[in-house]
Amino acid sequence: MPIRSRDFLETSEGLVFAVLVDEPEEGRSLCFLRYVRDEDGLRKMATGEANSLLATRFPHYLFHSKKRDASLHGVYEDRVSIHHQASPRLTEIINSKSPDPLETKLAFVCKLLTEGGLMLSDLGVTGSLLIGAQTPHSDIDVVVYGRKQFIMLRRKLERAINQSTLDPLTEEQWKDSYERRGCSLSFSEYIWHEKRKYNKVLVSGTKVDFSLVSDAGYEADQSYRKTGFQQVTAKVTDDKHAFDHPSIYRIRHHEIEEICCFTPTFTGQVKVGETIVAQGMVEESLSGARRLVIGSSREAPGEFIKILAGKACAHS
Repeated sequence: MPIRSRDFLETSEGLVFAVLVDEPEEGRSLCFLRYVRDEDGLRKMATGEANSLLATRFPHYLFHSKKRDASLHGVYEDRVSIHHQASPRLTEIINSKSPDPLETKLAFVCKLLTEGGLMLSDLGVTGSLLIGAQTPHSDIDVVVYGRKQFIMLRRKLERAINQSTLDPLTEEQWKDSYERRGCSLSFSEYIWHEKRKYNKVLVSGTKVDFSLVSDAGYEADQSYRKTGFQQVTAKVTDDKHAFDHPSIYRIRHHEIEEICCFTPTFTGQVKVGETIVAQGMVEESLSGARRLVIGSSREAPGEFIKILAGKACAHS
């Protein structure tokens, strides 16, 4: 099966990378190191720790993307010892004769969704459950294949929350999510934008996070170079790719054609017709097209996109 976004790739050195995009670049799958397998099992890696480990011991997995003008991790196919696939792994968990409590919660969510019209083949599981590294305190990360299916899912989650079939996140869980994201919005701004996305729910106290993998996702057809940091105010004219990776928002602006978000914090952040303010790194293509990138680094300090102050109230 092809390597897809949200799959994991494990190498013979015990390095486990999360795939970021479907399309390879220069023969490498673009990804990021998330786990290391050692004598104690699988250990999750922080961003700085992952970069440091590769720089000192495995520099052949460091890769500078010319297309994105960004430093990423890249794995050649012949370096992959195990391809952890999100869709088959979900089927394996659903059919398990002795699921653990987290796997039982995952099966419950999938049952609700398939009874509501989605097919099991539309879904996959990523994160710790994909590689069997989960603990009782882990979140559940579900992949949805196809934009039409993802739109259907969000409508079902909104209805389920409003009907109390599923629970929304608690204030404490929103705070935990906010602190782990470390984004450049206030907590009130963060939670206001997040609550209207309907891509997160609680199942018996466990957070379940849903992400889109689209068959027709956005992929830049040209290379970009960074030109400097900038803040823009504009109206959103197209949000078709708002939940893709990267998220794309076309805008009406005299210099910038689109906003491109590589960090999941700002996935589905704004909608068509909304006036927004965004801050990030401007990139220019060889043809002169300019875009604003949010997530020029993994943590993206000082980079954000949000409804313009005062507009959020109007949309509440």
